Amino acid sequence: MADRGNRLLRRADFIAGIPLTFLAGLFSYPRRPLPPKENIKRIGILATAAIGDTILISAVLKDLKAAYPGAEMVFFAGGTNASITQMICPQDRIIVLPVSRPDKACRMIRKEGRFDLWIDFGPWPRINSLLSSGAKSSFKLGFRTKGQGRHYVYDRCVLHRSDQHEMDNLRDLVMAAGAGCSHIPRIEPLWTEEGQKDYTAVHMIPGGYMSEYKEWNPSNWVTLIDTLTAAGHKVVLTGAPADKAKTEAVAASCAEPSLVEDLAGKVPLKELPALLSASRLVISVNTGIMHMAAAVDTPLIALHGPTSVRRWGPVSDKAVNFEATSPSAGCLDLGFEYDKNEPDSMDTINPKEVAVAALGILR
Repeated sequence: MADRGNRLLRRADFIAGIPLTFLAGLFSYPRRPLPPKENIKRIGILATAAIGDTILISAVLKDLKAAYPGAEMVFFAGGTNASITQMICPQDRIIVLPVSRPDKACRMIRKEGRFDLWIDFGPWPRINSLLSSGAKSSFKLGFRTKGQGRHYVYDRCVLHRSDQHEMDNLRDLVMAAGAGCSHIPRIEPLWTEEGQKDYTAVHMIPGGYMSEYKEWNPSNWVTLIDTLTAAGHKVVLTGAPADKAKTEAVAASCAEPSLVEDLAGKVPLKELPALLSASRLVISVNTGIMHMAAAVDTPLIALHGPTSVRRWGPVSDKAVNFEATSPSAGCLDLGFEYDKNEPDSMDTINPKEVAVAALGILR
């Protein structure tokens, strides 16, 4: 959901969403076949996920556009992914839905008229399938996800698998829509710096639901940054305005503060790909900025605690992944299966080992 950090909305989505989606499926039309390719002139895309998910989706939308080059593609986004959608996704129009107001969102969708193909990229939120049930379309496609009770309204369901990377789940979905799959997530920065700059970009603060479980202890960041600055390397800290207090505290604790620049809240999202692209190295927890660094093809060190590398790792051959070693490491499948008895899984990652890997890349 767009408001995926809102626990009340998540609870309502589960309690009311499953029976409502089931009822919507009961009263829908008989399942229909995919229209002939030449008849698909308008495609509706529903994707209200956050930055990282949308970066992955952008690749398969390019595949879809290649399969239907003349079709109008209308993207229905949520509040959290509208900006990144405008930056990187192929679309003719973007409509931002108020996901916390399903009645209003449904009216906005219906106002857009009829589509020949509708694809819901949400793997678990029932609100997405309810909105899909109200869309006017000749063919509706979405995920069937174990235990989520969201698949009743689609003409064709694609199994959302927990044993493969999310990129492959997305590819399975668009292949069911008649597209081939050859693209990987790529972002072209608004501008390109001349050569890489002499700094390492560090992104410490994850976003989303229960994001604190994906945070590394600030003392680990200080240890890592001190090792880099002791070797003469400059570090820039990235983050949202809400992250400023945390990034300032880490910067103030570093041994060489003159080599640490805190840019949290100072770099707009549209300019961040250029900053990451110009970096010699990006070090990030598993969050949307990690996927952005992979998509601009910058050397990357990614830190994973409850987030599984196999399911949610960066799509990049320039990435070095460090995984937690705690019992709950890699427990996330859809993004909410946290082990609340183990909130410090990330701290089993040794900062000195990460520093050695970073110095090896920067050598």
